[in-house]
Amino acid sequence: MKQILIVIDKSWLQARSKEHMLSIFSNNRLLLPDMLFYELTTADDNVVMKRCFEKLVDSVNSCDLIENVGGLLRYEKENNMPSTPLNNKPFLRSADNFKEVFEKLISDGFTSEQDKIRDGEFRVREVDETETLKRVFASVGVWFPELYKIRFGSSESAYQPIYEQIADDSNKIKSIYGEITELRKKYYPAVQSIDKNWAFYRRIQVHLLAAVEYCQKYGVDNATVISKKLPNEFQDLEYLIIATLADGFATYEKRLQKLYKLICPNGILIQ
Repeated sequence: MKQILIVIDKSWLQARSKEHMLSIFSNNRLLLPDMLFYELTTADDNVVMKRCFEKLVDSVNSCDLIENVGGLLRYEKENNMPSTPLNNKPFLRSADNFKEVFEKLISDGFTSEQDKIRDGEFRVREVDETETLKRVFASVGVWFPELYKIRFGSSESAYQPIYEQIADDSNKIKSIYGEITELRKKYYPAVQSIDKNWAFYRRIQVHLLAAVEYCQKYGVDNATVISKKLPNEFQDLEYLIIATLADGFATYEKRLQKLYKLICPNGILIQ
């Protein structure tokens, strides 16, 4: 019987008990994204981090680590094939191989060298990537000019047709993908090859949804927003992209639940 692959995020891991986690393992396998470990290892509360790793230690036999979205994109480009199905792919590693690492983090915390690495990664993810995505998302009106006709502060219903188009219109997604990749075709799979089974497709789709959401909150063409929430909101997209390629998603975040069901209406959502 095929195992069901469920992506979990930090919000769900933190909120659920070990007993609850074990209760969903019967025919499921949990996928632990790279972003989960980044969030755990940069958490301000070491107690929370250790409790989460304790849950993982008890569950390693039913978990796999999965590379970040960049790793999936690299696999697709090198092999000219989609990441899905995810089972038995080289970007998956059994969490059982990392049990000792988890136990050491619980007992000893981080070395000074690991702290330096974390600080460097924090700079890239929390500052550099946030600034890049702000500029990209603010300019999404290029592909959805109807955004300029929506009065800032309007209810979500005014934006709903755009969200639904991004969710349902694969030709629109592929057209935008084709424009983005036109000048660097050798670095991307051909536009006629990709579909919903590809990480390349899902990354564009999820980023477009997030871009419209960004404009709804902050206004079109506004790339100067300062908000402590933005880095986390952008990082959450990593979970969502991978979840669209798996069988299901376990998250406690209402925003991610809504976006996931919009683009994966038949996917398994565990709250």
